[in-house]
Amino acid sequence: MAIGDDFSVAASGDIRYTGTTANYTVIAFHRWLGDLMDDAQAAGNDILDITGATASERATDNLVTLNSPFNIDDIAAQHLYDGSIVQGGGSTTIYDGILVLAPANTYVTIQQNGLILSPNFWTTALNADAPNGISHKFMVKVRSAGTDIDGRRLVVQNREFGNNYSEFKINGTSRGNNVAALSAATDLNNATSAATAKGWTTITNTEGYRLINVTGAGTNPFYSEWNRAALTINQLYERTKWLSRRATAESSSADTGTAFQLGNATVIGQAQSFANGGVASLVTRAFAKIRKVGSPTGNITAKIYAHSGTFGSSSIPTGAALATSLAVDGAKLTTTYQTIEFGFDTQTLLTASTNYVIAFEHAVIDGSNYFEFDGLATSGTHAGNRSQLVTATWTPTAGDDLNFQVDTSPQLYGITGERFRGITHEIVVDTPVGTFSAVERITWSGGTGQMLAINSTTAPTKLWMQLLTGVAPTDNQQITGVTSTATCLMNVTITERTLSAPFFGASTGSAMIGAYGLGVEAADLTASDKLFDLDNTQRVPPNNVTFTVKGLVAVEDRVLVGPESAGALQTNQMTLATTLSGATETAVVVTTTIPSDTPTSGTIRIQLDSGIYRRVAYTSFAGSTFTIASTSFTGANIATQPRNVFISYLDLEATTTEHSFTYVFSSNRSHFIRVRDGGGTPIKTFETTGTMGSAGGSSTAIRTSDA
Repeated sequence: MAIGDDFSVAASGDIRYTGTTANYTVIAFHRWLGDLMDDAQAAGNDILDITGATASERATDNLVTLNSPFNIDDIAAQHLYDGSIVQGGGSTTIYDGILVLAPANTYVTIQQNGLILSPNFWTTALNADAPNGISHKFMVKVRSAGTDIDGRRLVVQNREFGNNYSEFKINGTSRGNNVAALSAATDLNNATSAATAKGWTTITNTEGYRLINVTGAGTNPFYSEWNRAALTINQLYERTKWLSRRATAESSSADTGTAFQLGNATVIGQAQSFANGGVASLVTRAFAKIRKVGSPTGNITAKIYAHSGTFGSSSIPTGAALATSLAVDGAKLTTTYQTIEFGFDTQTLLTASTNYVIAFEHAVIDGSNYFEFDGLATSGTHAGNRSQLVTATWTPTAGDDLNFQVDTSPQLYGITGERFRGITHEIVVDTPVGTFSAVERITWSGGTGQMLAINSTTAPTKLWMQLLTGVAPTDNQQITGVTSTATCLMNVTITERTLSAPFFGASTGSAMIGAYGLGVEAADLTASDKLFDLDNTQRVPPNNVTFTVKGLVAVEDRVLVGPESAGALQTNQMTLATTLSGATETAVVVTTTIPSDTPTSGTIRIQLDSGIYRRVAYTSFAGSTFTIASTSFTGANIATQPRNVFISYLDLEATTTEHSFTYVFSSNRSHFIRVRDGGGTPIKTFETTGTMGSAGGSSTAIRTSDA
């Protein structure tokens, strides 16, 4: 098919796309216009000939200027590639070329002006040239109404769960083709299905400025504190990838075969109920299959509503719209069904496991010129149901379903996960006024950001942000919290930080190499993990090792694990340095430094003057002192220095089939293990020794009957 079959030129200068799928290079577009301009007389829908003004001029094969009044619109631009088109006096509008170097079938999204660009008409491949490693070629509008859109800055992203994440930042597009290089190889440490990772809701995160004792030698600052619960560090890595993946379908229906009218003589809304899943998420996009009948005009918008009625039979929207999409110009639709994307710039957070309604609305009433939405009447397969709006009343139909899709993205640090990139700037601040939120949107003259951490909400000296739009603030510019309205001034120093893709950092499969500033709960780390705090200093956790005693019977067994010497319990591991005889003793002091591989809290046994070893819990230790809760050592409980003291690593009645203790590995330590059950199902005393090595240790009780 020739290019002339897919474009028209109006007397007004409007050049519009009239085809269906064919695309053309900008130089082919220019050549076509030139071919029309040398005609003797204009004909048909191409109002160009030798008598008219010059429609286009070529600077290079990749840069074409349309002279006023000639112009293309956004739809026409979607079908041109391999260069830039400039139009309007003073370059009012610019569409710049994007050329993506990536493996075939890479799904690409673009952040522009702090948002994911919509509609995404290029998806996994558009005008690809696979032999030359080019996955996409298309144009993006970077200047509108005489103003550059966010300085013509773009962030080109690949975030497909299961693949490596990557991004390429274009700091200001130029005329011609702007190259964005992305990687999209399979991530061997991300082999879990998205559905499984979605269900790992026990993984949590405390957002904002966090002081975490990663090394065991004092706290260091981070901008989050992830808790992996009972899952592995690699599963935490996968979960964060799932949270920040490209927004995907939360609910959809492929039903087809019935044309539901919108904007006809009566109907001004078509809606479909759907359920949000088990994760609170932000609505990002919606899709519907739509065609026009006749020549309708005006915009169609998608809206999210709260749900009323019985889901699947009498669902209808209720209340005011929770979110409204960007408008779609209905006049630009075709008379054949197309999947139309509705982008939500202002997103609403959908509550987990809650029903909602997506509605498509058009206020114009015209019995001859209207729109039709694809779906299926009577026997729809979606769990929800369709409803329609006439005047001010929504009426449900139980068996009907629209052909639709709603995409969502989990919320991370106040924005959609698909937009979250991590800390881009560390900013020194002063002159604070008011109280900032822990995480919030911030603004200044010339830019906006999402503040991810601030070292004091009332008296900050530093904050950390992800730049969203514009450029970073300069000295003495006022920074304002959008939610809190608190302010501070940028104070001379700003440091741009290197981003990681994904934002979590890297996984080796068994350990993490964290991105700048990202924190994880200390108890969830091992000596193989590496974190980088907000000072950009590497922090390596100590080797926390665990010893487990197995084969226990809950409620019946008593378990004691202590130090071992010559195959027996070493009761003289340490010696009292001071006598314990007061009614409110809070410290137990020994004559030597407490071993560094002692659990941070637990129990010790102290030999009393009577010879009995009393069990006492300690909450911490330092040097040669154990800190204990206020305890009476009067009367029969006096312990006169130098009585014996030893650490009882496990000292309890079993509550489950196995019990463990953890401490920082220093060197191999031998433990004495004793298990007794003289009650319901008595066993002979089980005694053994076991070694806590660099990988931990374990012992299983042998249950020899003593009945």
